[in-house]
Amino acid sequence: METFKSTVMSGGYMITCILTILSFVYCLMLYPKLIQFFKNKNLLEIPDERKLHKQPTPSSGGLLFTIPCLLVLPFLVLDVAMMITIFMGMGLIVLGYVDDRKDLSPKIKFSGQFLVAILAVQILGPLKIIPELLTVDVFWINYLITVLLIVGFTNAFNLLDGSDGLSGSYALVMLIGIAILAIMQNNIILFLMTMTMAGAIAAFLIFNFNPAQIFMGDSGSLFLGYILSISLIYHVNYIEEMGVALSDGLLILAGMMLAVLDTLRVMFSRIARKRSPFSADRTHLHHLLQKLGLKPKSIVYCVIAFLFVIIAYAFVMIKLVQMNPVQTLFGMASFGMLLMWGVFLLRVRLLRVKLNKHKQHIQKIEKQNYLLSK
Repeated sequence: METFKSTVMSGGYMITCILTILSFVYCLMLYPKLIQFFKNKNLLEIPDERKLHKQPTPSSGGLLFTIPCLLVLPFLVLDVAMMITIFMGMGLIVLGYVDDRKDLSPKIKFSGQFLVAILAVQILGPLKIIPELLTVDVFWINYLITVLLIVGFTNAFNLLDGSDGLSGSYALVMLIGIAILAIMQNNIILFLMTMTMAGAIAAFLIFNFNPAQIFMGDSGSLFLGYILSISLIYHVNYIEEMGVALSDGLLILAGMMLAVLDTLRVMFSRIARKRSPFSADRTHLHHLLQKLGLKPKSIVYCVIAFLFVIIAYAFVMIKLVQMNPVQTLFGMASFGMLLMWGVFLLRVRLLRVKLNKHKQHIQKIEKQNYLLSK
């Protein structure tokens, strides 16, 4: 085992490169077959008033995200905790697939997510968000916060999956970013896992960009949200120096922030309208951008640009201004909300312009009719 471990550590870059290429090639070869299989079985997602696609399209493309997990399996024996955690996440692929087919209730989906999240935190350990105090045992508080972080982001990422290429592009950027942070801290296992997963996502995007031939479905979005969440936990807990851990953790959180803030904004707006926070509507960020007239590809570019801006803002606050974690989190949240509020105000402004033009057009017609009646 020690010889195998030293070989993996010394050849980490080469092994990762090979696994990433294999993951990409396997998925590239298998997606056309999966698409045809779903079409033959009529396992299609039908368009409705809430969805942006126009044609019945195969879903559950996330089933092939199991391929990178199987490819890294021989190397995960070096870290049994991470291996068990990832394979528990594959249960979310099954849960998501059933939801794609049967449309499960929120209660069932949340129960499955909380079960997996609790087990993951039990194995990996909670994030040390609140420092140890002499008079208070904060372990269970940190445990609860970490579980809520996993479930919260998993669902936020799931709700992001509403426009061709959006969730896949978001996940690809996040996975590559986490991989860079991992290799900088010599976290070879996380580097292997994230890059191999990135290979599969890159292949998926070829078939998911507008016009999409297949959607990842809940089977993919729930799993990817979970993988990104546990990557944060694993990486922060891996690093011994808390200064570096906090710095890396906040940068990953910055990337997660956009999806989380959008979900919170939508849920609070639903509550304000006396609706269930889990009810479906067309008020997410990608819906607002679509209402502004952006095409699916432009929506992806815009959201990814927002993502990079928030990460860049966090980097400046952490590395250059050297704000403390609380100030940085508050700053990221405020900055992210300002971005989305700006999109909303732009939408309102354009609606007013459109309404004024419509009124002017009506007035012009009425004036013409009046002159003709004379």
